[in-house]
Amino acid sequence: MTQKTVPQIESLADAPRCSPCFQALWHNARLTAWSGNSGTRGWGAVNTMLLGGLGENAKINGCPVHLVLHIMRRYEESERESINAEFNEFLNRLTNDGKLKRRALIVGELGELADMRFGKAITLRQRRHRYFCTDAIIEHAAKTYPHAWRAIGVAGARVVLMMLIERTTNGYVRVVDLAAMLCSSAFLPCDSIHEVAMANRLVNERRVFEKPMRLAEGDDMLPDFVLLDTRPAAHVEVYGMNGLASYEQRKSAKQALRLARGIPVVEWNIDRESLESVALPPPEARA
Repeated sequence: MTQKTVPQIESLADAPRCSPCFQALWHNARLTAWSGNSGTRGWGAVNTMLLGGLGENAKINGCPVHLVLHIMRRYEESERESINAEFNEFLNRLTNDGKLKRRALIVGELGELADMRFGKAITLRQRRHRYFCTDAIIEHAAKTYPHAWRAIGVAGARVVLMMLIERTTNGYVRVVDLAAMLCSSAFLPCDSIHEVAMANRLVNERRVFEKPMRLAEGDDMLPDFVLLDTRPAAHVEVYGMNGLASYEQRKSAKQALRLARGIPVVEWNIDRESLESVALPPPEARA
């Protein structure tokens, strides 16, 4: 008998495509913005903001999002029972009796990637539970999300995973597909390790800024960051692919657009200057 999957999430390309899905999650939760406060942002705040950004009627493949998407909670000893109960309830929905199979999505920060006899085992920082996957899945992720994959273990950077998982007939949890997102230490999404460094500096200096994300076609500029505590708002660009013809062409086009529109810009050429030497416009005085 043909095995059925309910809901029919066959890969992260269908769930929907994971990079846009990640972007939508972070954008709706306002995790793409920083308010300039003096604190930091840990996974507990990320969990709260993600859940708040989902909305009551959000669906994935026609199913209520809470049935197919689990956002890991930050472990707190005082909440151990409720955290365990919630996680076990989620895993219990991953049924597989050889005829009917239910898959789900899980989001958490990568903690460890370990070699196993027949592949790899992924552990998320929020809970020491192993998710088994093939070497092929890891190799595909490394090629598809190279900036995130190269940042694993780098100080100041975080790597968040969205994994499509299922339970095997012998009870193990297996990764069917995964996507990775590179983030700063405060979980702001970044497109390179150099953007991570810039985002961390802006957070440390208590700047008010955001990371624009391409959620629709038609944006002719899309800077790396936008400083919101200056008047007018200033763009921040991190130039890390210098010398590549297509990159240089795009860079010149964006510079011309900013000049024509009177948009101030901070430019960091990583090959010519250190991040510390980059001058930022002073912020407006806060009331």
